[in-house]
Amino acid sequence: MDFDIYNFFELYQNIWSNAFETIKKSPLTGTGPDAYIFTQLTRDLNVILNNVNAFDRPYNDYLYHAATYGVPFALVYVVIHLFSIKNSFILAKNKAKDEYS
Repeated sequence: MDFDIYNFFELYQNIWSNAFETIKKSPLTGTGPDAYIFTQLTRDLNVILNNVNAFDRPYNDYLYHAATYGVPFALVYVVIHLFSIKNSFILAKNKAKDEYS
């Protein structure tokens, strides 16, 4: 499917819909590391190399990890980020409390 690479909304709509299709095809295992671009392969490698609309990642870290490593890994990735953010706020609150006392 061709799309206007200079139209932000059209570009991301295409890239993310491709990521969701990839996730549907292999939700548990993903495509494997650094193999996301091959989900666009239809005939041979020249289709990707000579196509300006080919992309190597969906430019969304969570979709990328779900597509390449599988949904279980992406969920762990989200949990790790949420845990880190929570701990950052706790540490900042404790530091602020120590500075004022």
